[in-house]
Amino acid sequence: MSFIEPTENYASAQEVAGALVTLSSANKARLRYAAHLRSIGLIGVSWEDLLSEAAARALSGTRRWPKDVPFVAFMMQTVRSIASEEWHRLSTRGETLESDLQATDDNQEGSVLAEIVLDTVTPERVAQARSALREIEGLFIDDPDALSVFRGLALGHSPEETQVQAGMSAVSYASTQRRIRRTLANHFAEKR
Repeated sequence: MSFIEPTENYASAQEVAGALVTLSSANKARLRYAAHLRSIGLIGVSWEDLLSEAAARALSGTRRWPKDVPFVAFMMQTVRSIASEEWHRLSTRGETLESDLQATDDNQEGSVLAEIVLDTVTPERVAQARSALREIEGLFIDDPDALSVFRGLALGHSPEETQVQAGMSAVSYASTQRRIRRTLANHFAEKR
C-alpha cells in the first residue's frame, strides 16, 4: 500500500507556470498583500522574497499544487508556510544569537554564528524590530486573545498548544487570527 498520492492529482510545472502567467491583477494584488502581511517583523526577508520563494517551490515541485485547490489559495498557503519556516528559524536561533551578540557586546570573541548574523542584524534593524513590536503590542493591548496568539507564535507553539494554554476554542483562535490580520492590515495601510 502506497501513501504517496498519484502525480495526476497535482499540477505539473507547466501548469504552475501557466497559472502564474495568467494571474489577474486582482489576484496578484491579493498575493502581494498576503505576502506583505506575512513578512511583517521578519528580519532580512521581504514580501518579495516570500512570493519569489513560493513561486520557485511551486515551479520546482518541492511544493506541489493539488489540482482541486484554487491556485491563489495554494500560493497564499505556500507563502504562509515559508513565513512560518522563517519565524521558526528565527525563534530557534534566538537564544544562541542573543548569547553570541552579548559576547560580542562584552568585547569577547564572538562565535561564527555571531559574525554571520551581525552582517544582517544591525542596530538599526534591531531598533526597528523593537519599535514595530511595541507598536503592534499597543494595537492589541486590550485584546488578551490576540496577545495570547502572539505569545504562542513567539514561543513556537502550535495553534493547538496556544488554544489549550489560553483557554481558547479553535473557532475563537481562528477568529482572533482574522482580527489580528485585519487590524494589522488597516494600521499599516494607513502608514503608507
